[in-house]
Amino acid sequence: MPSPIKLVALACSAAIATLAPVSTASAELRQEADEIAGPANFERASLHNEIKAILTKHRVEGAYIAVTMGADTVLARSFGETPSTGEAFSGTTKVRLASASKLLTALTVASLVQSDAISLQETLGTLIPNAPEAWRDIPLWRVLNHTSGLPMVVIREDFNAMDAQALEQISALNVLDMIGSEPLDFQPGEQWRYQQSGYALLGDALALRLRASWRELVETRVVEPASLNSTGFGNDAAVFEVREGKVVSHTFTYPELFSPAGGFQTTGDDARRLLVALASGRVLDEDSLRRLTNDSRWIETRASDAEGEGYGPGVAVQRFGDIAFFGHSGGGGLADIRFAPERQIGIAVLTNRAGGTGAAIEVADLIAERLVGEAKRPEG
Repeated sequence: MPSPIKLVALACSAAIATLAPVSTASAELRQEADEIAGPANFERASLHNEIKAILTKHRVEGAYIAVTMGADTVLARSFGETPSTGEAFSGTTKVRLASASKLLTALTVASLVQSDAISLQETLGTLIPNAPEAWRDIPLWRVLNHTSGLPMVVIREDFNAMDAQALEQISALNVLDMIGSEPLDFQPGEQWRYQQSGYALLGDALALRLRASWRELVETRVVEPASLNSTGFGNDAAVFEVREGKVVSHTFTYPELFSPAGGFQTTGDDARRLLVALASGRVLDEDSLRRLTNDSRWIETRASDAEGEGYGPGVAVQRFGDIAFFGHSGGGGLADIRFAPERQIGIAVLTNRAGGTGAAIEVADLIAERLVGEAKRPEG
């Protein structure tokens, strides 16, 4: 049995977190404040105990939690360790984002839209010249919010029969060959279905259009403006799962073609830098940030969503109290990063526990409720 999760506390500074205007002069991380001068009760000792209880319940071996308000870090704390090495989990521990990589995709696309390099209303016919006829009028935003109806490649037998080497070499043409002749799963806009095929094809199409690889687009639009040091595509972060009661390594290889949908890695320190950069306007301007939470043209509301919630162009929108967060989770609760533009509040929960426990989401929800109020619930 794994040892109980051990708390590894980061040093606290005497600074008091405020909601003052954010300085854009420095990308350096500020230290954790002793207490919040913020919108709600945020009593630390109780919160830390509740977080530990969630992580222990889900047998999370290592985790990093950060909360930012404007340029200030008001919580930054590591829990546990990396089982394979016994090293304490920290802000420099490499972690997998899995589908939380879609947040980077959403920010990259939003930056391209902000600079008029692309439009969310562009169609697959303009981006993919050899797109099947049934795809040609599907706009980019429907691909990003999973209402396109494009067939799913990851459930096909021929895709799943590929070995690791074949998956590493798979191309957009391969994907197009597999699903291009298939009928749409549904007519665009008739349903919402989470899928990865469209992200892979879209990332490749944008790379061709803009004459830069998808990695380069993410780097120039997000990584460099946010001064991230350890964020990029990769498959070497240590991830674990519980199998037959034992903690074992979890191995999964993301094909790089699918990197717009998953496969990026980061660290806790970089996650904090990203949240601070969002608050400072170094990645997107204020209007572009707010559109990610309140532009109803691109947001698909599902049965589980309350009013003002839904799935937007690469991000989920969720309301706590009267405040809307945009962001994304990954790996069934392996990671969760979210940001509320209205209050410049950022939350990052990164773990090394795969297996669909929902742990990172549960912790992020707990923190959001403590900060701004209970999660909204759909009426009826």
